[in-house]
Amino acid sequence: GHSRRMGSFKLSYYNEYKSYLSGFGSMFQFSAQPTLAQLGVDHFNFNYGKMKWGSYQTPRNLALALFGEIGELFADVGGDLERYGKDTLTSKQKLVFDRKKKPKANHEELVKPEGEPKTYKKILEELLDVFSYLICLASECKVDLGQPEAPYSESASFSDTSWDELEVSCFYMVSLDHQASLLRNLYRLAHSTSNICDVIQWKIVEKDLCNMKPAERENLDKAIKDIFSHIVAIATRYEVDLPFLLAQKNSETSEKYAKSVGHLSKETVFNERYSHLQSFRLGANSSKPYPIDRKPTPGSNVHQILCSMVVSAGLISEVFQWDEEVNRCTFSDAKHRHLAKELATFIDALLQLASTFSIAPSTAFATKMFKNMAKYPITIARNSAKKYTELGTHGPPSPDEEDPGTVVRSDNTPLPPTTTITEVTTLMTTFTDDRNWSQFHSPRCLVIAMFGEVGEVLEVFLKDDGPSSSGRDKDGIAHLGDEISDCMAYAVELATVTEVDLDAALHHYSPLP
Repeated sequence: GHSRRMGSFKLSYYNEYKSYLSGFGSMFQFSAQPTLAQLGVDHFNFNYGKMKWGSYQTPRNLALALFGEIGELFADVGGDLERYGKDTLTSKQKLVFDRKKKPKANHEELVKPEGEPKTYKKILEELLDVFSYLICLASECKVDLGQPEAPYSESASFSDTSWDELEVSCFYMVSLDHQASLLRNLYRLAHSTSNICDVIQWKIVEKDLCNMKPAERENLDKAIKDIFSHIVAIATRYEVDLPFLLAQKNSETSEKYAKSVGHLSKETVFNERYSHLQSFRLGANSSKPYPIDRKPTPGSNVHQILCSMVVSAGLISEVFQWDEEVNRCTFSDAKHRHLAKELATFIDALLQLASTFSIAPSTAFATKMFKNMAKYPITIARNSAKKYTELGTHGPPSPDEEDPGTVVRSDNTPLPPTTTITEVTTLMTTFTDDRNWSQFHSPRCLVIAMFGEVGEVLEVFLKDDGPSSSGRDKDGIAHLGDEISDCMAYAVELATVTEVDLDAALHHYSPLP
């Protein structure tokens, strides 16, 4: 009976519901847990005191690290879609953490259903990493995660809210679907990150947030709380004891990185893993233009494609997460090789997704650029990083997408063709140069903006498998085409800024039949 009443719980009755919270505590089998304030203090002492990583704890560094871990989470779940991609889970398919038998030594002692795959431990570890970075990000941005449902108010620390109360609050704030698959709930988590991207993508956010407007700080506060609510809700859904395991993980991390006190870098990892990859620096390769239109392939595994897209976006984020801001490709050769591979994989996933829904990327991209040119007129948008809504422009009605010939500039001249990656890159470069936006398009800004668009793509698939490709959902197909085009625009611009030869990389990693 409690479960049915809780399932129909409405947030508007939350205050009344709090009075009954203690009565429901027994059904969750909570053990003694720290308050959020204590969790924040412990995590602060670990990162700033013991490991001396404070100088790396900037909002943008932490956001990129967060994206990287979300990508890793999708990699693990995508590796077993048969188990974690089903929208109705049986009790044996749930990730289970037995609160009565807490592990004493390491994650191997976790109690899990018979036959649970090895990916169980990896999924748990990545969820912990996402949670860890978000705690750091909230601390840096002065967001009180102890009041996830409260409006914005600047706070230097977390309020003294019990973890038990937070779990119930977050679980019902996001209205997590009991029957939804873990993958579907991760779509919601990844989509919630797009709101952070909107706030920080075109500016360097100072550690004290002094250069942010009140409205921007309010949006950032809401976005971080939204992600936190989703993480806690997912952990509650699968009965994962985040505070206990985070303390344990920090202990393991201090031993693993004993030689990295005061220094964070993945340079050694990149050199070990990716030095063998082929180099695709611009000008060093010669290949035919890579076409972006493919034959329609309805019936493809859309969730596998989406997982591949998010994984690649996360791996691209990891290239830049602890590095200083650069405007050209000045990072190591191993990182550049890795970046070329993941950019090619990311674009290939976008093209596969388009073909699954019978979308012609060349037409979709030209259509989107038509809209963007109207939203960002050169005379108004030049030298400005403001969104079109702040510029006071709204753009014209969409062109007739069934007739690409109607896609024209404001002076009624046709847009150049966009049938190959080279042509897409040329159009994007012209669009950027005309508005003098290269000053804003550092690699990190572009990665953050790209990940935000990835979240917008996932939004299309939050409740079902996307729009119908039968032609009955023209608006849905057009919207998905727009979001795919936005992702592609930022990817090709990132390749331009970092001097990656996308044509050659795509021919190598995704050869044409």
